[in-house]
Amino acid sequence: MSTADGEVVFSVLARVASEAVALAPASVGAVWIADEGARTLRVGAVGGDAESLALTVLAFGQGGVGWIAILACLNVTAQTMSPSWVLARSLSMYVLVLQGGLAGGSALFGALADSQGVPNALLFSAVGLLAGLVTMRWHRLRAREAELIRYADSGITHG
Repeated sequence: MSTADGEVVFSVLARVASEAVALAPASVGAVWIADEGARTLRVGAVGGDAESLALTVLAFGQGGVGWIAILACLNVTAQTMSPSWVLARSLSMYVLVLQGGLAGGSALFGALADSQGVPNALLFSAVGLLAGLVTMRWHRLRAREAELIRYADSGITHG
């Protein structure tokens, strides 16, 4: 691509980023460009407050790391708490419920944000997270239930 073509592409991307910021209630918008040959990802254009881009990237990075860590913990728990004789079925149900919950929750949250506004939808989700933290004490796996799972597992696999 020639330098003139690159400048045209950059100006179009900058305009797209600026329009995205104007349409959405956001302080910054960025267009990322993937270079498959170099296997890199770089910011192609920024719209809005470019100074807050670094903070935004940092926040999304931390959120992504947290998301991966939670999924890894859930996967390990699903694998280790299931008896070996039903492990494959347990994992298939776990994945079905997880992915279905993500899809259903996304649709519900989108509808809520559309009808009540994004700030109110975020408030509702925060209240739901707090309610989950408060009620978690009554919904966790008890030691006796875990012992029954180990007993059932050992009886089937070694007996």
